[in-house]
Amino acid sequence: MKIPGYQRFFSYISLFTFSMLMLVMSNNFVQLFFGWEAVGRGVVPLDRILVHAAVRDLRQFEGIPGQPGRRFRLRARH
Repeated sequence: MKIPGYQRFFSYISLFTFSMLMLVMSNNFVQLFFGWEAVGRGVVPLDRILVHAAVRDLRQFEGIPGQPGRRFRLRARH
């Protein structure tokens, strides 16, 4: 079974892990700066992938208009 975005997610997570290691193990401020920038730029695609997946799951279960799914409401207990 193919999962869409599987390879892209793991390539971004490995880039993020490498940049975190570069940030933590830096010996001078130049390496620290490049590690800091790489972490900042590497986390954005990961956030986009994870937020997109979360929104897709919410649409499936809450039934946002235009998407297949069930509609249900939580009732407050008195």
